[in-house]
Amino acid sequence: MAKKRTTIKLKWNIQPLEEDVEPQSPPSPPSPAPAVKTQQQPQNAEFANRYSGFHPPSADWKLPRIRADTPDPQEFYEKYIATRTPCVLTHGSATPWAKGVFANWSSLAYLKEKAGNENIMVEEAGAPGLFGTSRPRIPTTFGAFLDALPTSPQVYLTTQYAAEPDKDDEGMRVTDVYPPPLSPLLSDISPVPPLLARLVPQQHNLWIGSTPIGTPSSSGLHHDHADNLYVLVSGHKTFTLFSPRDTALMDVHGSVREVHPNGYIAYEHGLRGDGAFALDAAEWR
Repeated sequence: MAKKRTTIKLKWNIQPLEEDVEPQSPPSPPSPAPAVKTQQQPQNAEFANRYSGFHPPSADWKLPRIRADTPDPQEFYEKYIATRTPCVLTHGSATPWAKGVFANWSSLAYLKEKAGNENIMVEEAGAPGLFGTSRPRIPTTFGAFLDALPTSPQVYLTTQYAAEPDKDDEGMRVTDVYPPPLSPLLSDISPVPPLLARLVPQQHNLWIGSTPIGTPSSSGLHHDHADNLYVLVSGHKTFTLFSPRDTALMDVHGSVREVHPNGYIAYEHGLRGDGAFALDAAEWR
């Protein structure tokens, strides 16, 4: 039997505080601001790309690596978050906010004991090692998933939606900041790591998969609508990153209407840079 590697990842999806989002006005017709043309999106050949953040200065640029327990939160915000500059945090196990995760979550037995009765939905690979293909998810318990994990490399625990994702956007919503199976594991998690004190959590996700060594799996090219703090508890993960400035070069799913200065990609008119509809925000006020 081929040796397998189990990968366990905890991801914070985080949003800027309201005062950190660029001011937005109510929805208006598309602006005639400089547009980006692309052949990859013939159904929407022009859109305003106002992204003003970091872009790799050269092909040989390397991600900065900094100790997770050293930077000042305000300095980290100004240098990396506000400028949209990606970085790698090292020595995560030495930080108080991550010690419980690193100490306990590499043990499948610990996870099963704490959260084995949680009901979850798992994703099947669309092709060997390829996930994120919108295949129907399978209901199971977290404990049963962990039991099958060593011999089932074609299932994957990922974001837990309120309903099975389909053409209805409501199915794609996450109704809890800590979706299953995280509730019984909260004693190990810091809701907001001190390093991210200027941000508020949108949701936390636990992702777990297993793949034969030498046969990598992939979640496919995609983008999230929030900043990510991605904590790799065990296994390996390779990221290929693209700047929002290069949106026109991406073969995206949908018609891009605008790229906001903070990099948020809007597929509908009237969406603010924090992902809220301007009219909805006006009603909430």
